[in-house]
This record gives sequence, C-alpha cells and structure tokens, in this order.
Amino acid sequence: MEITSFIFNRELIRINESGATPLVDWIRHEKGHSATKIGCREGDCGACTVVLAEKVDETWLFQAVTSCIMPLERVHGKWVITLEGVTPDRGLNPVQAAFARAQATQCGFCTPGFLMALTAHILNSKTLSEEELLTAIDGNLCRCTGYQSIRRAIRRLVKKWNNQPDGMAELKRQLLPVDLNEIAAMMQSIKKKNYSEEGERPFVAGATDYMVQLGYPHRRGLNKVSFFVREEEGFKSIRKEQGCYYIGAGVTASQLFNNREFAADFPGFSGVKNRVSSTPIRNVATLGGNLVNASPIADFAIALLVLDCRLQLMGAEGERQVQLKDFFKDYKLIDLKPGERVRSLVVPVPAEVVPGGVFHFEKISKRDILDIASVNSAAFICLEGNRIVHAALSAGGVAPVPLLLEKTGLFLCGRELSIETLKGAQKVASSEISPISDIRGTAAYKSKLLEHLVLAHFVDALPEAFKQEAIWLN
Repeated sequence: MEITSFIFNRELIRINESGATPLVDWIRHEKGHSATKIGCREGDCGACTVVLAEKVDETWLFQAVTSCIMPLERVHGKWVITLEGVTPDRGLNPVQAAFARAQATQCGFCTPGFLMALTAHILNSKTLSEEELLTAIDGNLCRCTGYQSIRRAIRRLVKKWNNQPDGMAELKRQLLPVDLNEIAAMMQSIKKKNYSEEGERPFVAGATDYMVQLGYPHRRGLNKVSFFVREEEGFKSIRKEQGCYYIGAGVTASQLFNNREFAADFPGFSGVKNRVSSTPIRNVATLGGNLVNASPIADFAIALLVLDCRLQLMGAEGERQVQLKDFFKDYKLIDLKPGERVRSLVVPVPAEVVPGGVFHFEKISKRDILDIASVNSAAFICLEGNRIVHAALSAGGVAPVPLLLEKTGLFLCGRELSIETLKGAQKVASSEISPISDIRGTAAYKSKLLEHLVLAHFVDALPEAFKQEAIWLN
C-alpha cells in the first residue's frame, strides 16, 4: 500500500491508512478534531463538511466536500481544512461572528458544516452575494430548522463586507490567515502516486455513490479498489474541437456547470444544475462515474441522451466509441468490457447540429435539492414555424435503464405542434416504458408523471408556440 500524503490544516500528513477509510473518521478518531460531525454517512446532511483545496494552473481552488463519503486516498496531494483550521486562537472569525450575532445556531450540531460550506465559497469567490452564499449551503441541513436566522447571518455578512474598501480580500485574510506559498511548498513535496502498479484493482473516481453503496463500517480497511481521479491527458479536462465538446470522464459536475464556454453553447443546461445533488456532491461527483454507475434515474445520463452523446472507451484492445443510448444494456449492465474504462464523453454542439434547437430538463422529486427523482426527463426540440423538425426525448425512473424515447421522437418529427400532436406523443411515450412500483411511486403514478413531463417540455421550453392554458385544460 502506497503512502497517502496531504496537508491537514497546516500540518503535512503521511499515513498508511486504507484508502477507503472515510476522511471524517480519520479527522475525528486519529486527529481528535471533533468539530467535523458525523451525521448521515451518505453525504446528505452536510454536518461533516470540510474544505478541500488544491492549486490548479497556479490558482487556488477551495471546495466544500462531505468528508463522510470522501475516501482518504482521494485527498492525496491536497489540502484538507476543518473548522479548527479557520478558527482564531482567540475570538471568532468573520463567518462565525455573523452566525453568533444573528443567533444562527441552536443545538449547534450542524453549525460547523454550514460554516465550512460558506468558508469554501468565500475563499473561492471574487464577490459576495446572498444568493450565491445560499446556494453554497444547499447541501447542509439544520434539523432545528433555524434557516431564517442563518439567512440573517448571511445577509449581515454580505452587507458588512461589501461596504468595506477591499472588503473581500480582508475577509479572506481573516478567514484563512496562512502563508499560501508555504502551503504550496508543502504540497509540492508530496510525490504523485504510481497507479500503474495497482494491477487489476478497479478505479473509482468521485466515489459519491460507491461509498454509500459500500455502507459503514465496511468502508474501513477496504483495499479492493483505487480511489482517485486519473492524471492521464484529457481525463479531467473540457475542450471544444470540431463542433464537439470532449469532456473527460473525471470532470466533476461543478467543473462542467462552471465552464462558461459550455454554458454558452448549452444555454438550457443550467436547469440541470439546480436539480442535481448539492454543491459538495457536485464538487466531487464525476460525469463518467454517473454514467458507469448506470442508475435508471441518473440525471446526467437523462440529460445527455437527448444531446446525441457518445463515449470514448479505452482498454487493452485499444479505443472504441459507443453511443450513450447503446451503452446501457439492462439494469446496472453496461457495454464495458473487462479492463475497459470510459475516457471521455463526446457531445456535439447543438447549434452546429440542429440550429435553433432548445434543451429542457425536468425532474420530479420530493425535494428540489439533493434528492433522487421519481421520474426525470429531458428534451431537445427544434421548430420551423409551427412544424417540429427535431425532437429527442429521454426518461428516467420508468425503465431498467436511462431511456431514450426513440419512438416518441420519431412520432413528433415532421408534425405540426398542436394539442393533438402532444397527446399522441404522450401515448407513444407510455408505450415505450416499463415502470415498476417502488418507494418513489407506483407504476401508474410514474406513467402519469411522464405524460405530464412530455407536455412540460414544450410548455416551458417553447412558451410562445401556443397558449399554455389550452394545453392543461385539454
């Protein structure tokens, strides 16, 4: 087993601990730092949130992550910051002080997680805004329901520091009064791991779902997989080339959503961000992992199916490509040979394939944030006048696999947009699916949901094409 090395607050750590040991357990039991709390152990509550930092292209990147599903091996070569690492020897730092003045803590169990989520966002931002700070804590739960006082704390923090000359720089200095050059020098002393010697051990990237599947306490001592994001060329990058985006399988959800060029070419894709997990999970979860995990309700799979995405696969026999719609064979069964892995996703730029096309995503779940869909669906639609010239629709939660509704798309293409056309599309979509009854709803309920989502795509994405009232009344 290779040494795992990282910076913990201001200390260089070198350990032989199992790569699958949850970071939160090492923090609490090995280092005795108790501010990082253990709550759900599934990345859902945010009580265990810490800041994970690294230097990317000479720029520091600070991100909030949930340490309960963060394998130790995944922090190799990085900087782990806990609440103890940003708390002054005397008094409070600015974020802590804002919470105290607003009485934004009750039992206090969740408070460290909120503080670290806000700290990560502030350290990684150039400006302060209430809306962005509220988004930063979308992965944190307060079981005492003290959200209004937390909002007040955030509002006061923004007002105070936005009204000061050079306020953002001073706020960051007070939050993290360390010499970043000194930390960078410590990080440079850490040797990269040689994963080529790992043999047949399968590789896991973000592990946000894998660690939950393993369950606790089975994670401790697990040495059957390697937890890391590969360093090979293109695995963590996004590039645009010859009308397509090449997205490395190790690219995280946050990387994709924060890529301005991609956002400009896929204007409707921002609707996916608001419904996919939470900020700490998006900071770690990878696109390749979301697809290989092959959940029938995987949000990225549903979104990418309608964009004609294909996958570049690598293995002992060389490289090959497969359309995403053909990648999913059956429940949790994918077209990936032994020893193969996904190298990148290839997504054509919509405007160059279907000029004037509109992308739209819908998700039905109990919670808006950090929840699994009962049914989710995406559509890519293009009209010429009132005639549908392109239609691709997908659906999740209604089949053993993320499903491209090919018959529904064929039915819509070439038809005039009308209530009758959409009713016909609903019937065709219902004939393509095979939902089952489970904890997220009965089969009949899911079928009805999909019927409504077929309408919703057109009503929300093309509101000027017809009167919405007529759609719902009929």
